[in-house]
Amino acid sequence: VLVRAVGPKLATDFGVAGALADPMMELDPVGGGKTLETNDNWDSTNPSLTQAFALTGAFPLQGSPLESCLLRSLPAGGFTATVHGAKEQLGNCLVEAYDTGKGSEGRLLNLSTRAVCGSASSSVAMGFSVSGKVSRRFLIRGIGPGLLPYGINSVVSDPVITLYDVGGTHPRKLYENDDWEDFGAGAILSAAMASTGAFTLGPLSRDAAMVVTLEPGLYSAIISSKSGKAIALVEVYELR
Repeated sequence: VLVRAVGPKLATDFGVAGALADPMMELDPVGGGKTLETNDNWDSTNPSLTQAFALTGAFPLQGSPLESCLLRSLPAGGFTATVHGAKEQLGNCLVEAYDTGKGSEGRLLNLSTRAVCGSASSSVAMGFSVSGKVSRRFLIRGIGPGLLPYGINSVVSDPVITLYDVGGTHPRKLYENDDWEDFGAGAILSAAMASTGAFTLGPLSRDAAMVVTLEPGLYSAIISSKSGKAIALVEVYELR
């Protein structure tokens, strides 16, 4: 798995304002335990990293030595990449995870991001790529109230999840959901959550979710809040 935390490159190449000047990253197992690896400034002389960029289609980082990057084999399980700024800097940062495996090797099945979420420019976006030649099914969720049982109190009370196709010249809106049971497929969603190991949602919660079938391409799941800034979780699961 290739994991990157990109800050300066966002400003110089993509015009992102307030980019994090010097991101630092650590990789930990979910549920606690010893940190697996940390990185401050990526090793531009490591051919394995540049080869992994080319293999996955990740944009190059040459000329930007302050980005963070990890490449390592991981056993089955859950992991968290945590990013913070050197010297307690604040700023916008892009965190990426790429599956570099082949054949019968393990697969990356789920990505999730927890962040402070608002509306419009304060929304939280998760981009993902569907590779191959056939369509695949996905469970996509925007969680606010569903985080309360896990000791997270300042949560978005009513999140909205919107899915865009971003593979063309302009983003194209595909689906949107406000309250997950209003998606019209409560039984399908519940079955999808059970099959992926996703935690359950209350029957009357205002969390958002959808099950969609997507062709190979580039997509962005955006979670926004209808009631001010607070913590939210956006998740994408591949369904088998």
